[in-house]
Amino acid sequence: MFRLPLTAAASLTALVLSAPAALAAAGDLDRTWGQQGSVDVAPAAAGDQLVGSELARQSVGTVVASTSSRYDETTWTYSARVQLGRLDAAGRFDPRFGAGGAALVDFGRPAVLRETAVLAGDEIAVLAAVGGGAYEEVQTGLAMLSRDGSPVPAFGSGAPVVVDPAAPALSPTALLADAGGGLLVGFDQDGRGTSDFALARFRADGRLDPTFGTGGVRLLDVGGDDHLTDLVRGPSGELFAVGFSAAAGRQEGVLARLRADGTLDRRFGSGGAVRFAPAGRDVVTGGAVVSGRSLAVGGTARVRGGSESAALVTRLSLQGRVENAFGARGHLLLDEPGQEEGAGVFLTPRDTLLVVRRVGDGPFTSRLHEVRARSGAPVTSFGVGGTVELGEFLARDVLVDGTGLLIAGARFDPWAPTEVVQRRL
Repeated sequence: MFRLPLTAAASLTALVLSAPAALAAAGDLDRTWGQQGSVDVAPAAAGDQLVGSELARQSVGTVVASTSSRYDETTWTYSARVQLGRLDAAGRFDPRFGAGGAALVDFGRPAVLRETAVLAGDEIAVLAAVGGGAYEEVQTGLAMLSRDGSPVPAFGSGAPVVVDPAAPALSPTALLADAGGGLLVGFDQDGRGTSDFALARFRADGRLDPTFGTGGVRLLDVGGDDHLTDLVRGPSGELFAVGFSAAAGRQEGVLARLRADGTLDRRFGSGGAVRFAPAGRDVVTGGAVVSGRSLAVGGTARVRGGSESAALVTRLSLQGRVENAFGARGHLLLDEPGQEEGAGVFLTPRDTLLVVRRVGDGPFTSRLHEVRARSGAPVTSFGVGGTVELGEFLARDVLVDGTGLLIAGARFDPWAPTEVVQRRL
Protein backbone atom coordinates (compact mmCIF):
# COMPACT_ATOMS: atom_id res chain seq x y z
CA MET A 1 0.00 0.00 0.00
CA PHE A 2 1.12 3.46 -0.92
CA ARG A 3 1.02 5.12 2.48
CA LEU A 4 1.86 8.79 2.02
CA PRO A 5 2.90 10.94 4.98
CA LEU A 6 -0.11 12.06 7.03
CA THR A 7 0.51 15.76 6.27
CA ALA A 8 0.32 15.38 2.47
CA ALA A 9 -2.61 17.27 0.90
CA ALA A 10 -5.02 15.62 -1.57
CA SER A 11 -6.00 16.92 -5.00
CA LEU A 12 -6.55 15.39 -8.46
CA THR A 13 -5.84 15.82 -12.26
CA ALA A 14 -5.17 14.31 -15.90
CA LEU A 15 -2.72 11.69 -17.19
CA VAL A 16 -0.18 11.85 -20.01
CA LEU A 17 0.26 8.78 -22.27
CA SER A 18 3.65 7.32 -23.21
CA ALA A 19 5.34 5.90 -26.32
CA PRO A 20 3.74 3.41 -28.75
CA ALA A 21 3.76 -0.24 -27.65
CA ALA A 22 6.19 -1.17 -30.39
CA LEU A 23 8.78 1.13 -28.80
CA ALA A 24 7.81 0.38 -25.20
CA ALA A 25 10.54 0.47 -22.56
CA ALA A 26 10.70 0.04 -18.80
CA GLY A 27 8.25 2.49 -17.22
CA ASP A 28 6.06 2.91 -20.32
CA LEU A 29 2.35 2.16 -20.31
CA ASP A 30 1.53 -1.43 -21.25
CA ARG A 31 -0.94 -0.68 -24.04
CA THR A 32 -1.92 -4.35 -24.34
CA TRP A 33 -3.58 -4.11 -20.90
CA GLY A 34 -7.03 -2.66 -20.20
CA GLN A 35 -7.86 0.27 -22.47
CA GLN A 36 -4.47 1.25 -23.89
CA GLY A 37 -2.76 0.72 -20.55
CA SER A 38 -5.33 1.93 -18.02
CA VAL A 39 -8.74 1.09 -16.57
CA ASP A 40 -11.33 3.45 -15.10
CA VAL A 41 -12.74 2.23 -11.79
CA ALA A 42 -16.51 2.79 -11.91
CA PRO A 43 -18.74 3.26 -8.84
CA ALA A 44 -21.05 0.33 -8.19
CA ALA A 45 -23.95 2.69 -7.39
CA ALA A 46 -25.08 5.54 -9.64
CA GLY A 47 -24.35 8.94 -8.10
CA ASP A 48 -21.43 7.74 -5.96
CA GLN A 49 -17.86 9.00 -6.28
CA LEU A 50 -14.76 6.93 -5.58
CA VAL A 51 -11.88 8.19 -3.45
CA GLY A 52 -8.51 6.67 -2.69
CA SER A 53 -8.23 3.38 -4.57
CA GLU A 54 -5.78 0.79 -3.23
CA LEU A 55 -4.46 -2.50 -4.61
CA ALA A 56 -3.94 -5.98 -3.15
CA ARG A 57 -2.87 -9.22 -4.87
CA GLN A 58 -4.94 -12.39 -4.81
CA SER A 59 -3.73 -15.55 -6.52
CA VAL A 60 -6.56 -15.13 -9.05
CA GLY A 61 -6.32 -11.40 -9.73
CA THR A 62 -5.78 -7.91 -8.34
CA VAL A 63 -8.24 -6.48 -5.84
CA VAL A 64 -9.07 -2.78 -6.28
CA ALA A 65 -10.63 -1.20 -3.17
CA SER A 66 -11.98 2.35 -2.88
CA THR A 67 -14.07 4.56 -0.66
CA SER A 68 -17.44 4.99 -2.36
CA SER A 69 -19.01 8.26 -1.19
CA ARG A 70 -22.16 10.31 -1.74
CA TYR A 71 -23.46 13.66 -0.51
CA ASP A 72 -27.23 14.15 -0.31
CA GLU A 73 -27.95 17.85 -0.90
CA THR A 74 -31.56 17.53 0.26
CA THR A 75 -30.67 16.17 3.70
CA TRP A 76 -27.15 17.62 3.93
CA THR A 77 -25.81 14.21 4.87
CA TYR A 78 -22.68 12.39 3.76
CA SER A 79 -22.45 8.63 3.37
CA ALA A 80 -19.47 6.46 2.48
CA ARG A 81 -18.72 2.76 2.28
CA VAL A 82 -16.00 0.56 0.83
CA GLN A 83 -16.22 -0.84 -2.70
CA LEU A 84 -14.06 -3.69 -4.05
CA GLY A 85 -13.57 -5.18 -7.50
CA ARG A 86 -11.07 -7.61 -9.03
CA LEU A 87 -9.00 -7.17 -12.20
CA ASP A 88 -7.78 -10.13 -14.25
CA ALA A 89 -4.40 -10.34 -15.99
CA ALA A 90 -5.77 -8.54 -19.07
CA GLY A 91 -7.16 -5.55 -17.15
CA ARG A 92 -10.82 -6.61 -17.12
CA PHE A 93 -13.05 -6.53 -14.05
CA ASP A 94 -14.18 -10.04 -13.05
CA PRO A 95 -18.03 -10.25 -13.13
CA ARG A 96 -17.90 -13.31 -10.84
CA PHE A 97 -16.49 -11.24 -7.96
CA GLY A 98 -19.01 -9.94 -5.44
CA ALA A 99 -22.42 -9.14 -6.95
CA GLY A 100 -21.98 -8.55 -10.67
CA GLY A 101 -18.32 -7.56 -10.29
CA ALA A 102 -18.45 -5.40 -7.14
CA ALA A 103 -18.45 -6.16 -3.42
CA LEU A 104 -19.79 -3.40 -1.14
CA VAL A 105 -18.89 -3.22 2.55
CA ASP A 106 -21.31 -1.08 4.54
CA PHE A 107 -20.30 -0.28 8.13
CA GLY A 108 -23.62 1.43 8.88
CA ARG A 109 -22.08 4.91 9.12
CA PRO A 110 -19.72 6.89 6.87
CA ALA A 111 -16.50 4.89 6.54
CA VAL A 112 -13.20 5.70 4.82
CA LEU A 113 -10.95 2.90 3.57
CA ARG A 114 -7.61 2.68 5.35
CA GLU A 115 -6.08 -0.56 4.04
CA THR A 116 -6.75 -3.99 2.57
CA ALA A 117 -4.73 -7.17 3.04
CA VAL A 118 -4.96 -10.54 1.29
CA LEU A 119 -4.49 -13.50 3.63
CA ALA A 120 -3.01 -16.93 2.91
CA GLY A 121 -6.30 -18.41 1.71
CA ASP A 122 -7.07 -15.43 -0.60
CA GLU A 123 -9.47 -13.91 1.94
CA ILE A 124 -9.55 -10.11 1.84
CA ALA A 125 -9.36 -8.14 5.09
CA VAL A 126 -10.67 -4.56 4.97
CA LEU A 127 -9.76 -1.84 7.49
CA ALA A 128 -11.75 1.41 7.63
CA ALA A 129 -12.11 4.50 9.80
CA VAL A 130 -15.79 4.76 10.75
CA GLY A 131 -17.60 7.94 11.78
CA GLY A 132 -15.44 10.81 12.99
CA GLY A 133 -17.99 13.55 12.30
CA ALA A 134 -18.66 16.54 14.56
CA TYR A 135 -18.35 15.60 18.25
CA GLU A 136 -17.68 11.97 17.29
CA GLU A 137 -14.45 10.01 17.64
CA VAL A 138 -13.31 7.69 14.88
CA GLN A 139 -14.10 4.03 15.37
CA THR A 140 -12.45 1.01 13.75
CA GLY A 141 -14.22 -0.96 11.03
CA LEU A 142 -13.11 -4.43 9.93
CA ALA A 143 -14.57 -6.83 7.38
CA MET A 144 -13.44 -10.16 5.94
CA LEU A 145 -14.36 -11.29 2.44
CA SER A 146 -13.80 -14.68 0.83
CA ARG A 147 -11.91 -15.19 -2.42
CA ASP A 148 -15.06 -14.40 -4.47
CA GLY A 149 -15.94 -11.23 -2.53
CA SER A 150 -18.69 -12.72 -0.36
CA PRO A 151 -18.58 -12.21 3.44
CA VAL A 152 -16.71 -14.81 5.52
CA PRO A 153 -19.41 -16.22 7.86
CA ALA A 154 -17.04 -16.87 10.76
CA PHE A 155 -15.86 -13.23 10.89
CA GLY A 156 -18.36 -10.93 12.58
CA SER A 157 -21.09 -13.52 11.88
CA GLY A 158 -20.76 -12.56 8.21
CA ALA A 159 -21.14 -8.79 8.78
CA PRO A 160 -18.66 -5.89 9.09
CA VAL A 161 -17.40 -5.27 12.63
CA VAL A 162 -17.26 -1.80 14.18
CA VAL A 163 -15.40 -1.48 17.47
CA ASP A 164 -14.32 1.32 19.78
CA PRO A 165 -11.19 -0.01 21.53
CA ALA A 166 -10.86 0.83 25.21
CA ALA A 167 -8.26 3.54 24.65
CA PRO A 168 -8.84 7.21 23.78
CA ALA A 169 -8.76 8.77 20.30
CA LEU A 170 -7.55 5.83 18.19
CA SER A 171 -7.63 6.25 14.41
CA PRO A 172 -6.73 3.08 12.44
CA THR A 173 -3.73 3.40 10.10
CA ALA A 174 -2.24 -0.06 9.42
CA LEU A 175 -3.33 -3.68 8.94
CA LEU A 176 -1.30 -6.88 9.13
CA ALA A 177 -2.21 -10.59 9.13
CA ASP A 178 -1.52 -12.36 12.41
CA ALA A 179 -1.07 -16.03 13.26
CA GLY A 180 -4.20 -18.17 13.46
CA GLY A 181 -6.19 -16.14 10.96
CA GLY A 182 -6.35 -13.05 13.17
CA LEU A 183 -5.41 -9.46 12.42
CA LEU A 184 -3.14 -6.80 13.90
CA VAL A 185 -4.27 -3.18 13.57
CA GLY A 186 -2.02 -0.18 14.16
CA PHE A 187 -3.44 3.16 15.28
CA ASP A 188 -2.48 6.81 15.34
CA GLN A 189 -3.56 7.97 18.77
CA ASP A 190 -4.60 11.61 18.49
CA GLY A 191 -4.22 12.52 22.11
CA ARG A 192 -4.53 16.28 21.40
CA GLY A 193 -1.35 16.62 23.39
CA THR A 194 0.95 13.66 23.82
CA SER A 195 0.09 10.52 21.81
CA ASP A 196 1.48 6.99 21.75
CA PHE A 197 1.72 4.22 19.20
CA ALA A 198 -1.22 1.86 19.60
CA LEU A 199 -1.67 -1.75 18.50
CA ALA A 200 -4.68 -4.08 18.71
CA ARG A 201 -5.08 -7.80 18.04
CA PHE A 202 -8.32 -9.16 16.60
CA ARG A 203 -9.18 -12.84 16.61
CA ALA A 204 -10.32 -14.79 13.54
CA ASP A 205 -13.96 -14.11 14.50
CA GLY A 206 -13.44 -10.33 14.42
CA ARG A 207 -13.41 -9.80 18.18
CA LEU A 208 -10.66 -8.06 20.11
CA ASP A 209 -8.30 -10.54 21.76
CA PRO A 210 -8.73 -9.93 25.53
CA THR A 211 -5.37 -11.60 26.29
CA PHE A 212 -3.54 -8.89 24.32
CA GLY A 213 -2.69 -5.75 26.28
CA THR A 214 -5.68 -4.12 27.97
CA GLY A 215 -8.94 -5.17 26.36
CA GLY A 216 -7.06 -6.15 23.20
CA VAL A 217 -5.05 -2.90 22.85
CA ARG A 218 -1.49 -1.92 23.75
CA LEU A 219 -0.24 1.67 23.97
CA LEU A 220 3.48 2.07 23.26
CA ASP A 221 5.38 5.17 24.37
CA VAL A 222 8.40 5.66 22.09
CA GLY A 223 9.56 8.89 23.64
CA GLY A 224 7.43 11.82 22.55
CA ASP A 225 4.24 12.79 20.75
CA ASP A 226 4.12 9.52 18.79
CA HIS A 227 2.20 8.63 15.60
CA LEU A 228 2.17 5.13 14.05
CA THR A 229 1.92 4.91 10.23
CA ASP A 230 2.75 1.28 9.30
CA LEU A 231 3.25 -2.28 10.55
CA VAL A 232 5.81 -4.53 8.81
CA ARG A 233 6.96 -8.15 9.17
CA GLY A 234 10.68 -8.85 8.90
CA PRO A 235 12.09 -11.83 6.97
CA SER A 236 12.15 -14.02 10.11
CA GLY A 237 8.73 -12.95 11.36
CA GLU A 238 9.93 -9.93 13.34
CA LEU A 239 7.24 -7.29 13.92
CA PHE A 240 8.13 -3.63 13.36
CA ALA A 241 6.08 -0.48 13.90
CA VAL A 242 6.95 2.57 11.81
CA GLY A 243 5.98 6.14 12.61
CA PHE A 244 7.25 9.52 13.74
CA SER A 245 7.64 11.28 17.06
CA ALA A 246 8.03 14.89 18.21
CA ALA A 247 10.16 15.69 21.26
CA ALA A 248 12.49 18.48 22.38
CA GLY A 249 11.77 20.64 19.32
CA ARG A 250 12.52 17.87 16.82
CA GLN A 251 10.28 15.51 14.86
CA GLU A 252 12.00 12.29 13.84
CA GLY A 253 11.09 9.03 12.18
CA VAL A 254 10.77 6.05 14.52
CA LEU A 255 11.30 2.33 13.98
CA ALA A 256 10.22 0.12 16.88
CA ARG A 257 10.58 -3.65 17.19
CA LEU A 258 7.80 -5.47 19.03
CA ARG A 259 7.54 -8.82 20.77
CA ALA A 260 4.74 -11.26 19.98
CA ASP A 261 2.68 -9.83 22.84
CA GLY A 262 2.91 -6.32 21.36
CA THR A 263 5.37 -4.95 23.93
CA LEU A 264 8.54 -3.13 22.91
CA ASP A 265 11.60 -5.35 22.45
CA ARG A 266 13.94 -3.51 24.83
CA ARG A 267 17.02 -5.14 23.25
CA PHE A 268 16.39 -3.06 20.11
CA GLY A 269 17.71 0.51 19.86
CA SER A 270 16.99 2.64 22.90
CA GLY A 271 14.27 0.92 24.91
CA GLY A 272 12.84 -0.81 21.85
CA ALA A 273 12.94 2.00 19.25
CA VAL A 274 15.36 3.97 17.10
CA ARG A 275 14.88 7.52 15.83
CA PHE A 276 16.11 8.87 12.49
CA ALA A 277 16.09 12.09 10.46
CA PRO A 278 18.33 13.88 7.94
CA ALA A 279 20.32 16.72 9.50
CA GLY A 280 18.22 19.83 10.05
CA ARG A 281 14.95 18.16 8.95
CA ASP A 282 11.72 17.13 10.61
CA VAL A 283 10.25 13.84 9.39
CA VAL A 284 6.74 12.54 8.74
CA THR A 285 6.77 8.86 7.77
CA GLY A 286 4.51 6.92 5.44
CA GLY A 287 4.92 3.18 4.76
CA ALA A 288 7.88 0.80 4.75
CA VAL A 289 9.08 -2.30 2.86
CA VAL A 290 11.58 -5.03 3.70
CA SER A 291 14.59 -5.31 1.38
CA GLY A 292 16.96 -8.14 2.27
CA ARG A 293 18.00 -7.56 5.88
CA SER A 294 16.93 -3.91 5.81
CA LEU A 295 13.87 -1.69 5.83
CA ALA A 296 13.19 1.22 3.48
CA VAL A 297 10.85 3.87 4.94
CA GLY A 298 9.14 6.53 2.81
CA GLY A 299 7.95 9.94 3.95
CA THR A 300 8.51 13.69 3.95
CA ALA A 301 11.46 15.67 5.33
CA ARG A 302 10.72 19.32 6.10
CA VAL A 303 13.40 21.91 6.81
CA ARG A 304 13.24 22.49 10.56
CA GLY A 305 11.77 25.90 11.24
CA GLY A 306 10.92 26.45 7.56
CA SER A 307 8.37 25.46 4.93
CA GLU A 308 10.58 23.67 2.38
CA SER A 309 10.05 19.91 2.18
CA ALA A 310 11.41 16.97 0.20
CA ALA A 311 10.31 13.41 -0.47
CA LEU A 312 12.35 11.07 1.73
CA VAL A 313 13.43 7.43 1.74
CA THR A 314 15.52 6.17 4.66
CA ARG A 315 17.18 2.73 4.77
CA LEU A 316 17.71 1.03 8.14
CA SER A 317 19.07 -2.38 9.05
CA LEU A 318 16.87 -4.81 10.96
CA GLN A 319 19.11 -4.05 13.94
CA GLY A 320 18.03 -0.39 13.75
CA ARG A 321 21.11 1.21 12.21
CA VAL A 322 20.75 3.86 9.49
CA GLU A 323 22.69 2.44 6.51
CA ASN A 324 25.04 5.23 5.49
CA ALA A 325 25.81 3.73 2.05
CA PHE A 326 22.24 4.57 0.95
CA GLY A 327 21.62 8.07 -0.43
CA ALA A 328 23.37 10.69 1.70
CA ARG A 329 24.26 9.05 5.03
CA GLY A 330 21.24 6.76 4.86
CA HIS A 331 18.68 9.26 3.55
CA LEU A 332 17.58 9.75 -0.07
CA LEU A 333 16.03 13.21 -0.56
CA LEU A 334 14.08 13.94 -3.75
CA ASP A 335 13.37 17.63 -3.76
CA GLU A 336 11.65 20.23 -5.90
CA PRO A 337 12.03 23.60 -4.13
CA GLY A 338 8.83 25.32 -3.08
CA GLN A 339 6.63 22.23 -3.38
CA GLU A 340 4.93 20.03 -0.81
CA GLU A 341 6.18 16.48 -1.35
CA GLY A 342 5.72 12.96 -0.05
CA ALA A 343 7.04 9.53 -1.03
CA GLY A 344 5.72 5.98 -1.02
CA VAL A 345 8.21 3.13 -1.40
CA PHE A 346 7.81 -0.36 -2.90
CA LEU A 347 10.11 -3.33 -3.55
CA THR A 348 10.53 -4.92 -7.00
CA PRO A 349 11.45 -8.57 -7.68
CA ARG A 350 14.87 -7.25 -8.81
CA ASP A 351 15.50 -5.96 -5.27
CA THR A 352 15.31 -2.37 -6.44
CA LEU A 353 13.02 0.25 -4.91
CA LEU A 354 10.20 2.08 -6.64
CA VAL A 355 9.64 5.50 -5.11
CA VAL A 356 6.38 7.30 -5.92
CA ARG A 357 6.45 11.06 -5.35
CA ARG A 358 3.46 13.34 -5.15
CA VAL A 359 4.60 16.91 -5.74
CA GLY A 360 2.64 20.13 -5.13
CA ASP A 361 -0.31 21.28 -3.09
CA GLY A 362 -2.99 20.92 -5.78
CA PRO A 363 -3.14 19.79 -8.45
CA PHE A 364 -0.56 17.12 -7.72
CA THR A 365 2.06 15.95 -10.18
CA SER A 366 3.23 12.38 -9.59
CA ARG A 367 6.58 10.88 -10.48
CA LEU A 368 7.90 7.35 -10.30
CA HIS A 369 11.58 6.62 -9.59
CA GLU A 370 13.46 3.33 -9.58
CA VAL A 371 16.59 3.28 -7.40
CA ARG A 372 19.13 0.70 -6.23
CA ALA A 373 18.01 -0.74 -2.90
CA ARG A 374 21.48 -0.60 -1.34
CA SER A 375 22.74 2.74 -2.66
CA GLY A 376 19.72 4.81 -3.72
CA ALA A 377 21.35 5.42 -7.12
CA PRO A 378 18.88 5.71 -10.03
CA VAL A 379 18.24 2.70 -12.27
CA THR A 380 18.93 4.51 -15.53
CA SER A 381 17.19 1.91 -17.72
CA PHE A 382 13.87 2.91 -16.13
CA GLY A 383 12.12 5.83 -17.86
CA VAL A 384 14.48 8.76 -18.40
CA GLY A 385 17.48 8.46 -16.10
CA GLY A 386 15.49 6.43 -13.58
CA THR A 387 12.34 8.60 -13.56
CA VAL A 388 8.91 8.28 -15.17
CA GLU A 389 6.72 11.39 -15.24
CA LEU A 390 3.11 10.44 -14.49
CA GLY A 391 1.89 13.99 -15.12
CA GLU A 392 -1.02 15.64 -13.34
CA PHE A 393 -2.15 12.45 -11.66
CA LEU A 394 -2.71 11.67 -7.99
CA ALA A 395 -0.83 8.39 -7.42
CA ARG A 396 -2.06 6.52 -4.34
CA ASP A 397 -0.83 2.92 -4.45
CA VAL A 398 1.56 0.69 -6.40
CA LEU A 399 1.59 -3.08 -6.75
CA VAL A 400 4.64 -4.75 -8.31
CA ASP A 401 4.78 -8.19 -9.92
CA GLY A 402 7.36 -10.08 -11.96
CA THR A 403 6.42 -8.53 -15.31
CA GLY A 404 5.28 -5.01 -14.55
CA LEU A 405 3.54 -2.75 -12.08
CA LEU A 406 0.08 -1.39 -11.42
CA ILE A 407 -0.54 2.16 -10.19
CA ALA A 408 -3.82 3.25 -8.61
CA GLY A 409 -4.59 6.94 -8.62
CA ALA A 410 -6.94 9.61 -9.91
CA ARG A 411 -7.38 11.87 -12.89
CA PHE A 412 -8.60 15.33 -12.05
CA ASP A 413 -12.07 16.64 -12.78
CA PRO A 414 -13.36 19.25 -10.28
CA TRP A 415 -16.88 17.83 -10.57
CA ALA A 416 -16.25 14.12 -11.11
CA PRO A 417 -12.72 12.87 -10.27
CA THR A 418 -12.01 9.51 -11.88
CA GLU A 419 -10.20 6.71 -10.08
CA VAL A 420 -7.84 4.88 -12.46
CA VAL A 421 -5.56 1.84 -12.44
CA GLN A 422 -2.76 1.87 -15.00
CA ARG A 423 -0.19 -0.77 -15.85
CA ARG A 424 3.41 0.02 -16.70
CA LEU A 425 6.21 -2.21 -17.92
